[in-house]
Amino acid sequence: MKILSEASFKEKISNNSGKVVVQMSTEWCGPCKTMKQMMSSLSSTLDGISLNYLDIGQCSKEFTSVFNIKSVPTTVFFDNGRILYTHTGVPGTKEALSELITNTYNTQGE
Repeated sequence: MKILSEASFKEKISNNSGKVVVQMSTEWCGPCKTMKQMMSSLSSTLDGISLNYLDIGQCSKEFTSVFNIKSVPTTVFFDNGRILYTHTGVPGTKEALSELITNTYNTQGE
């Protein structure tokens, strides 16, 4: 899992770099830490999907308002630079998170 800054996030998304999942969180949030661990453990198992972490506490207020982040963790699913889906909260298990990720990309365009 790659840790992004606001600038590297913008670059990654603007380059339309395929399937990109970004966990938007803060370092002080307990559920965010759980989600970060689950995402890290999945990073080598999901082929063709880039898993990323962004600490929104280090981002501008404008950035968080663009993505309408009201609660953390918020996970945003991108495909070639466009938002497919936004999920707030932590799925109950690593397996549930894996299923959420794969289902989001498997159902796109339906």
